[in-house]
Amino acid sequence: MPRDVETRDAARNVLADLSRLSPAYGLYSEVLRHAEKNIARSLEEGAAMDDEV
Repeated sequence: MPRDVETRDAARNVLADLSRLSPAYGLYSEVLRHAEKNIARSLEEGAAMDDEV
Protein backbone atom coordinates (compact mmCIF):
# COMPACT_ATOMS: atom_id res chain seq x y z
CA MET A 1 0.00 0.00 0.00
CA PRO A 2 2.82 2.53 0.57
CA ARG A 3 3.55 2.45 -3.16
CA ASP A 4 -0.12 3.15 -3.91
CA VAL A 5 -0.05 6.17 -1.58
CA GLU A 6 3.06 7.49 -3.34
CA THR A 7 1.44 6.93 -6.73
CA ARG A 8 -1.78 8.65 -5.63
CA ASP A 9 0.09 11.68 -4.31
CA ALA A 10 2.29 11.95 -7.42
CA ALA A 11 -0.73 11.73 -9.73
CA ARG A 12 -2.54 14.42 -7.72
CA ASN A 13 0.49 16.70 -7.99
CA VAL A 14 0.72 16.22 -11.75
CA LEU A 15 -3.01 16.73 -12.25
CA ALA A 16 -2.93 19.95 -10.23
CA ASP A 17 -0.61 21.50 -12.83
CA LEU A 18 -2.02 19.85 -15.93
CA SER A 19 -4.70 21.21 -18.23
CA ARG A 20 -7.75 19.00 -18.66
CA LEU A 21 -7.17 19.36 -22.37
CA SER A 22 -3.74 17.75 -22.14
CA PRO A 23 -3.49 14.26 -23.61
CA ALA A 24 -1.75 13.16 -20.40
CA TYR A 25 -4.68 14.24 -18.21
CA GLY A 26 -6.64 11.06 -18.88
CA LEU A 27 -3.64 8.91 -18.11
CA TYR A 28 -2.93 10.55 -14.77
CA SER A 29 -6.62 10.54 -13.88
CA GLU A 30 -6.68 6.80 -14.44
CA VAL A 31 -3.47 6.32 -12.43
CA LEU A 32 -5.04 8.28 -9.58
CA ARG A 33 -8.28 6.29 -9.74
CA HIS A 34 -6.41 3.00 -9.77
CA ALA A 35 -4.21 3.97 -6.80
CA GLU A 36 -7.22 5.11 -4.78
CA LYS A 37 -9.02 1.86 -5.58
CA ASN A 38 -6.01 -0.18 -4.44
CA ILE A 39 -5.73 1.81 -1.21
CA ALA A 40 -9.41 1.28 -0.45
CA ARG A 41 -9.11 -2.44 -1.14
CA SER A 42 -6.06 -2.73 1.13
CA LEU A 43 -7.88 -0.96 3.94
CA GLU A 44 -10.91 -3.24 3.52
CA GLU A 45 -8.71 -6.33 3.56
CA GLY A 46 -6.94 -5.08 6.68
CA ALA A 47 -10.26 -4.45 8.43
CA ALA A 48 -11.47 -7.92 7.44
CA MET A 49 -8.32 -9.48 8.87
CA ASP A 50 -8.83 -7.55 12.11
CA ASP A 51 -12.39 -8.86 12.33
CA GLU A 52 -11.17 -12.45 11.97
CA VAL A 53 -8.91 -12.25 15.00
